[in-house]
Amino acid sequence: MATNCNANFVDQFGGIARPVRAPDYTINVQARYKRVLGPVETTLNAGVTLAPTAIDGLSLTVSCRNCADKNYPVSSLGILQFLDRPGSWDAQVRYRF
Repeated sequence: MATNCNANFVDQFGGIARPVRAPDYTINVQARYKRVLGPVETTLNAGVTLAPTAIDGLSLTVSCRNCADKNYPVSSLGILQFLDRPGSWDAQVRYRF
């Protein structure tokens, strides 16, 4: 019977061992900031993802697009201006199996 099997890939019973050097949680943070010279255009997009390793395959994500909810034109046709979509929030729960 091997006493050190849990430190590798296989346990003493021949099954897949639980990882010993893996964090309990994995967090992913993202942010995007855009600024265009000339006519001032500023947007802020951000998101956070949490993937707890205690539940394999589960991830929780919260993100926003145009977080400051600013109105700015993305294109124009003559005197008409078309605005980007307003600020929005998104929450996702994923489970991969």
